[in-house]
Amino acid sequence: MPVPYRKIQTKDQAGNDLSATVTLATRSFSKLADIQTSGQAEIALFQPGDYWLIMPDDRAGATEDAFARVTIDATTGDLPPLVLTQAYIGDLVTISSNLTTQAAAPGDEVVIRNWTTRELVAKVIPDANGDWSAEVPPGTYDVSYIAENCAPVIHGPYTVELP
Repeated sequence: MPVPYRKIQTKDQAGNDLSATVTLATRSFSKLADIQTSGQAEIALFQPGDYWLIMPDDRAGATEDAFARVTIDATTGDLPPLVLTQAYIGDLVTISSNLTTQAAAPGDEVVIRNWTTRELVAKVIPDANGDWSAEVPPGTYDVSYIAENCAPVIHGPYTVELP
């Protein structure tokens, strides 16, 4: 019987491959191993189960580590790689607009995703007039507008830069 495995990728905030050390831990956060990546790696285990992957961020100014819960079993080797992305450190840019329905009611939610990685960057609830804004790293994004009883609308890509 083959050893269960799972492919992973480590990326910087711009979506580029990142050489990193990822810690594999049990669900109770007991460290099992450190895995060196060059942007991609495979985790092979004899014991199938649920684990945590933790990519510490020791850069000056970093406030969060990347982590993900992962299941590793006989079927997970064929799945697309699980991606761990390093958080952005630096000045943010304001992105804003208005979300109202045809009935002039404010929309329910705005979802902002990184255009390159498709990762969620922010969710925003518009105010009573439908106005919304979010602070995001400089980059390129798509914006999804969501309102009850309406089809979602996706716009983009939008590129925002520091002034």
